[in-house]
Amino acid sequence: MSSLLALNLSRNWFNQHTHMERKWFSGLGKLRVLNLGFNRISVLMQDVFMDIVSIREISLEHNIIQSLPEGVFQNLTSLEVLKLTANRIIYLGNETFSSLTNIRIILLGENNLKTIQPTQFGMNHKCEILNMSTNGIFNLLPGSFESLVSLTQLDIGLNHISFLPKGLFSSLKSLVSLRIDNNPFSIISNEIFHGLSNLRNLSLGDAKMKTIFPGTFKSMPSLTKLDLSDNKQLSTIFPDTFQGLGNLVFLDLMYCHLGQLQAEVFKHLSNLKKLFLTFNSISSIHPLAFFNLSKLEILEISYNRLKSLDPDIFKPLINCRKVNFGHNQITAVSSQNFKYLKNCRALFLNNNGMESSEIQDNAFSPMPNLELLLLSGNDLLDISRSMFNFEVRNGTLDILLHGNPLNCDNR
Repeated sequence: MSSLLALNLSRNWFNQHTHMERKWFSGLGKLRVLNLGFNRISVLMQDVFMDIVSIREISLEHNIIQSLPEGVFQNLTSLEVLKLTANRIIYLGNETFSSLTNIRIILLGENNLKTIQPTQFGMNHKCEILNMSTNGIFNLLPGSFESLVSLTQLDIGLNHISFLPKGLFSSLKSLVSLRIDNNPFSIISNEIFHGLSNLRNLSLGDAKMKTIFPGTFKSMPSLTKLDLSDNKQLSTIFPDTFQGLGNLVFLDLMYCHLGQLQAEVFKHLSNLKKLFLTFNSISSIHPLAFFNLSKLEILEISYNRLKSLDPDIFKPLINCRKVNFGHNQITAVSSQNFKYLKNCRALFLNNNGMESSEIQDNAFSPMPNLELLLLSGNDLLDISRSMFNFEVRNGTLDILLHGNPLNCDNR
């Protein structure tokens, strides 16, 4: 056994009163991987890992561990991966991880942690991934992540964090992905993201934000994906809100409380390809709202309160392939509405209460690349040939009409 490199003891369901002791792993000096996940381990003795000094990965996820004794990871300077997800850990001492000078991944999600000490990760300079999501963390102090200079992924979502102090992330120059979603903070400081020049993915969904100050994201020029969904108190987006996000490709504003889209509100997002505005309360869109969105490919704005479409809102959308205006109150359309959507392949106008008389002849003719037209769930009584009397380039157009009170008379 002295030459054993990997040991898997997962899913053995040890007696919950069993104390894991040093003698369990005595003589396994060459062990590299130890899997103790999905058991009922509740107590780790302080010297339990003392003899496995060559260990690279320890998995302790899905146990019932409530505390980690100081020094439990002492001498494990070769450890690179530590998995503690889904335990009952309520507290971490200042020295808990101090010996883990080569650690790259620490997974602490789904525990009962309440706070993070500023010196918690003081010696973990090589750590690249830290997950502390789904705990009860309510307080983050300045300097909490100061030593994690190699961190690329940080997840503190699904906690109770109501305030993000200035400079919290300022030392995380290598950070690529940051999740702070599902926390009750209502205000974000303009300086909170200062220094995150390499960040690509940011999730701020399901918070309590009422407003986002212009320039909040200006220090993140590499950002490509931004999730602001489920901020149900967010009613207004200002024109300079997205200043500095010239490389953003994906923007999610679903399930907010937006009532209107102002002129040039997305003007800084020249590379945006996907925009999601579904489930808001949007009743008006300024003709210049989508200014500078020439690369947009997908526009989702279903489940809102729009009653009409100004033709000019589509003028910048020369490359848009999918437009979804389903579940609004748009009752009338003509060819003028879609004259700029020449590259549109899928148009959704379902569930708008639209009547046959309100769809003008050749209303969809400006879209020669159209492949899918969804008109289901409206109040269409009849369909005339002149309504769809136009050619499409690929020769095939699918028109979905289910859920309408149609009278089929073969016209």
